[in-house]
Amino acid sequence: MISRPLSMPTAGMRPGGFELTAMAPAEAGAVRRFCLSTIAEAFGHGYRPEWHGDLDRLGTDHDDYAPRRGGAFVVARSGSRIVACGGMRPLTAKPALHSRFAARYPDLEPIASLWRVYVEDDQRGTGIGSEITRHLELAAIEAGCRHCYLHTSGHRAASVAFWAGRGYQPFATDDDPDQTVHMDKLLPDQEE
Repeated sequence: MISRPLSMPTAGMRPGGFELTAMAPAEAGAVRRFCLSTIAEAFGHGYRPEWHGDLDRLGTDHDDYAPRRGGAFVVARSGSRIVACGGMRPLTAKPALHSRFAARYPDLEPIASLWRVYVEDDQRGTGIGSEITRHLELAAIEAGCRHCYLHTSGHRAASVAFWAGRGYQPFATDDDPDQTVHMDKLLPDQEE
């Protein structure tokens, strides 16, 4: 269980010319549209409630990424346009995944799970994805997590390479149409 509130980035321009902030509930609709547009472009399919239900809860009392639930969601903008986003929530938010990997994570410590880390094509390579990941990992550490889990499509070699470049190691691959690659990372110990 999360024992303290999470601090998130304050508004401010980053070296790549983007602004990174915690998602405000009022912008949940715009963030949802951005995510679904990115999903359609990258994977060639639209909204599926069984896969994208977390986006329906953004900004609500049932938001999986709300700090009070141990999560965080950040949004990057270039001017007024959303150009990237990313979320972190406890792995227990997906009970099937949590139980599937119970042998990998046997103790009771919370496991952070990264979701919806998307960057527009024309913004890739600017550092936005790395900055979002850094903030989500810091939020995970503040939440008392020692591991960060994520999954990505094995068909998207650039995505697998991005995560590997940030220290995430693959530990399982599903035999599904996307060849889902499950990856994780041991977070650094921040205790003094």
